Amino acid sequence: MNLNENVITEEDLLKLSAPVGRTQKNNPMDVAKVEAVMGATGHLDLSLTDGPTGYFGQRLENAVKEFQKEENLEVDGMLNPEGETISAADTVVENTKDETNENEKPIKENAMISLFRWLSEKINSGENPIDGPYIGGTRGQK
Repeated sequence: MNLNENVITEEDLLKLSAPVGRTQKNNPMDVAKVEAVMGATGHLDLSLTDGPTGYFGQRLENAVKEFQKEENLEVDGMLNPEGETISAADTVVENTKDETNENEKPIKENAMISLFRWLSEKINSGENPIDGPYIGGTRGQK
């Protein structure tokens, strides 16, 4: 992410600053990115939490594992920067069309919208969505 300009671009959507998973520090921004992507691919129902939460919990872990299984990847619920799972997710969101959208744009647009909403909420509440790792847990998730 281009922090100097406080801007997030489409290229930043699937760039993680650190690993995301049950035993990781789980930077909230990275977790929100994963949630947005898993929501866009249909593996995570973001309506249950009104969008991304920035917290890694059982629902997200299950979504990641389901995605990994469908993509014939190692099923461990982990996403590493530059790893196989994040690369496969990038391919899926880049190449899958949203059939509910009459313009049939890539679902990546849906993921970006979810992420922007999450960022906006965090910034408007005075929180710093870029920093502040959250270790494990299920806060904000059911």
